[in-house]
Amino acid sequence: MVDPPEEDTAAACGEHSSCIRGFKRQAAGEPTPSAGWWHFGWDQEASQWNLTGPNGETRYVIVQLTDAPFPPAALMNAVPGLFFGGIVKAIEREGLFPPP
Repeated sequence: MVDPPEEDTAAACGEHSSCIRGFKRQAAGEPTPSAGWWHFGWDQEASQWNLTGPNGETRYVIVQLTDAPFPPAALMNAVPGLFFGGIVKAIEREGLFPPP
């Protein structure tokens, strides 16, 4: 078994096209079903993110004009109680956007 990353991070997704995997270390202080690997699917035509959480829950985030220059910024507070800032920084640092 592979140990989880020590901090929030992101990587290219090998399972889906136009997708980035993001690891959320913990959610709102205590480990929850929202902590773990997320899939962030990018839909260029709709300018939206399709999110799938570690527990299989899905949701979507439409990119607003303020985030249009760098669409991953729309993920920052995409899920109530979670902050994806570390993941968004990793996406930018690793040059993962736009996903292949």
